[in-house]
Amino acid sequence: TINYQLSSQRCLEEGWTLRAPSPMETDDLENEIFIPESLHPEMLVTGKLQDRPPIEKFYPDGNKFLTIFPDGTGTVFYPSGRISILISSITLGQNTYIVQDDCIESTILAVFEPHGCGCCYFANGKLRLLYDQIGGLELDYSGARKRTWSWKDHETHLHVPPIQPIVFGMNSFLGIRFMAQGNIALTLTGRTRSCRFNVGAKLKVVSPDNIQVKGIEENYLIISEHKVKVETILNKIVNLLKFPKSPKVDCILPPLSVSSRKQKVDKMKQTSVLPLTGQGSHSKASKQLRLPPLDSPVVSVN
Repeated sequence: TINYQLSSQRCLEEGWTLRAPSPMETDDLENEIFIPESLHPEMLVTGKLQDRPPIEKFYPDGNKFLTIFPDGTGTVFYPSGRISILISSITLGQNTYIVQDDCIESTILAVFEPHGCGCCYFANGKLRLLYDQIGGLELDYSGARKRTWSWKDHETHLHVPPIQPIVFGMNSFLGIRFMAQGNIALTLTGRTRSCRFNVGAKLKVVSPDNIQVKGIEENYLIISEHKVKVETILNKIVNLLKFPKSPKVDCILPPLSVSSRKQKVDKMKQTSVLPLTGQGSHSKASKQLRLPPLDSPVVSVN
C-alpha cells in the first residue's frame, strides 16, 4: 500500500512531490539593467484607474470601433470588423500591443511590449524595424539595413530618433511614429474615426555598470572621415577660384559646418571601434522584458 498526499511535507522532502521552479531566478533579477517606472502612487491609492468607465466607440455604420477597459486593455477594430490592435496586460500599466493587418489571415504587423522592446513587419512578414532598451534597427524591403540608432545618442546619428523621427504607414489605416523611447505613437484612422496610443516606455536604470559601451562601426567612421576630407578639399578649390592671386588663401578657415564635422570625427576616433565582422550586440540588455509606460495608455478618440 502506498500512502501519498500532495500537501504532505514528507512526500516533498523524499522526492515524491516535485515543486515547480520559481519563474524568476535571483540571478536574472541581478542582471537586469532596466526596470519599469511604476504608475504614480496617487493613481493607485485613489482608485482613479478602476473608477474610470470603459470607453466604447462605433463607426458611423454602427460597427464597433474600439473598446477600452479601465485598466488600459482593449481592442480596436478596422471598418471591416476585423481586429486591428489587441491590448493585453500582465500588470497594471504594463500593456502589450499586438497590431494585425486587415486580412482574413490576421497577419501580425507589429508588437510593442511593455519593457521597451518591439518590432514591425512588412505585409509579407519580413522584418521592418526592431528596437530594444538600448537602440534600434530599420531594414528595407530586401532585408538590407537602412539605419541604426541609440535612444541616448544625440551625436553619432542625426537622421534617426531622438533627433529625427521615423514615420511610416503599416497599411491604409495604421501609422507609426518613433520620436523617442518614451514617445512612440501608434495611430489608426478610418471613416472619420481615429485613435492614438503611446506604445513607448519610460525606463529606469538600476544597474548602470552592466550597460555595455557601444563602439563606433568601422565603416561609418571611415566614410565620415573621408567625407570631411573631400569637403575640405572642395572648400579649398572654391577659395582658389575666388582668390586666385591671394598669398593668404591657405590661411582662410573652413566653414563652421566642415569644422564641426571634423571635430565630431575626431571625437568618434576616441571611442572604441567595432570590427567589421563583429557588430555589437546587447546580450544582457535585450533580455529585459518587463517595462511599462509611466502613465496609463494615452488614447485620443475623435
